[in-house]
Amino acid sequence: MSETMTLNTGGTVTIARPETTAKGVVIYIHGGGFVYGSKSDLPQSLQNVFLEKGYKVLAIDYLLTPNSSLADSLVQMQRTLEELQESEIKELPFSFCGRSAGGFAIVYLTKQLIKQNKPLPDQLIHFYGYSH
Repeated sequence: MSETMTLNTGGTVTIARPETTAKGVVIYIHGGGFVYGSKSDLPQSLQNVFLEKGYKVLAIDYLLTPNSSLADSLVQMQRTLEELQESEIKELPFSFCGRSAGGFAIVYLTKQLIKQNKPLPDQLIHFYGYSH
């Protein structure tokens, strides 16, 4: 069972909780070339693997182009991550999971966390995304 939460950034996050106390968090960022896509494209079978292993799953949306710039989308994702760290992640270890554009985004977010000397994800689950 999942719930949807509206963030201060204006975005939404879908939260799926394991049946037991969460031992960590997986943040999922969808693909779509930053032009289309939705957090709802996380395959149920993959979400089930995370849940069965005891991970809370947070699936986020981001601003899409051409209505927003790529820079605006990346800034919004950083703000979303900051808010989720306060409200849902807290002291739990976290991982990123991204597909395509989401794969690029998780590498970008990790680089930003390194630059800011903030806690890093335990793992990057990177499905066919561009990275630099």
